Amino acid sequence: LLLERGVSGIVFVSGLHADSRSDPSRYVKLIDRGLPLVMINGFLPGVAAPFISTDDREAMRLAVTHLVELGHEKIGLSIGHRRYVPVIRKIEGFTRYMKERLGVTDVTKLIEHTLFTVEGGHAAAVALVERGATAIVCGSDMMALGAVRGVRALGLKVPEDVSVVGFGDSPLIGFTDP
Repeated sequence: LLLERGVSGIVFVSGLHADSRSDPSRYVKLIDRGLPLVMINGFLPGVAAPFISTDDREAMRLAVTHLVELGHEKIGLSIGHRRYVPVIRKIEGFTRYMKERLGVTDVTKLIEHTLFTVEGGHAAAVALVERGATAIVCGSDMMALGAVRGVRALGLKVPEDVSVVGFGDSPLIGFTDP
């Protein structure tokens, strides 16, 4: 449809290129037709286009470091499904910095895969807190809002009992409590 309308390039934001199981052929066909593409938030091998993303591993370093400095030793990660490139990168960073900062070598039980939604964050927070987490790093700000709800549903307070870190810098977060 876009080709029929004569576009001179396409910017894909969090498209199928962010799904590690995705077939790159749709993108390759566009490039072969001479259409410039730019991919944001993901990476797909075999696609000769610029890819631009946040540094998800560095984000996990910052989050884990902050929570360790607050005194947390059992930090959970509420994140989307493992097939998505940003999720894979966040897990790599989380795993690395949990080992470096806390000596934790197996983070399997500290990671809860769910949807990038308020409901997903709520469910993940309940599961992680029930496993002993005193802090939760969320893969998105919407998940963080859900995590706050989940923590409160357990009768606990944020940040007094459980710290929650979001991701994405949503302007809505400035209007939330805490």
